[in-house]
Amino acid sequence: MDNGACGSSGDQVVIALFDRTVPAADAGEDQEFCQDVSSTTLDAVPATSTASGTWALIAGAGTIAMPSDAATEVSGLPLGNNWFTWTITNGPCPSSTDSMLVVIKDCLTIIIPNAYSPNGDGVNDVFRITNIESYPESSFQVFNRWGNKVLDQSPYANDWDGTNQFGSAFGDQLPESTYYYVLDLGDGSEAYTGYIYLRR
Repeated sequence: MDNGACGSSGDQVVIALFDRTVPAADAGEDQEFCQDVSSTTLDAVPATSTASGTWALIAGAGTIAMPSDAATEVSGLPLGNNWFTWTITNGPCPSSTDSMLVVIKDCLTIIIPNAYSPNGDGVNDVFRITNIESYPESSFQVFNRWGNKVLDQSPYANDWDGTNQFGSAFGDQLPESTYYYVLDLGDGSEAYTGYIYLRR
């Protein structure tokens, strides 16, 4: 502005335009690992055009290396559920947020049921040992009350359906009774022993 003898003055105006067609936030697929994993790479769809994205931890734990990187590494993940959000901001346009879950599972702790019911109702029809798939050298033996072997499987495939799997009575349905088992994980640890009640 020119004001004659009083001098001139000026000012600047910045006009920012934001792309209103920017896609909504997409944090990517949930992830699941065993407890030997404590870090992973997140996989959000990157922000485009005039938008920017930011990762945040909302539950659980984990250290986000670069919150503004859609494919950042996150470390220090503990057992359990760890929730993260990916938020897209775009100036005065509405922001959007999507969440994803990183689950760290205990894949090593063995849980052996003390009963099951192979009666064909679709519930508990096979004897399942939690996390046995983590022990490919395992062997599982089951004996009836007279000490006769009715199952001898190595590795155990979580598929015993209450039939005799050993000897001349192979394939016969076993009677409702209590059976004794020996589970050797094949990793040098002490074998698990105990009883299973087979209910018809």
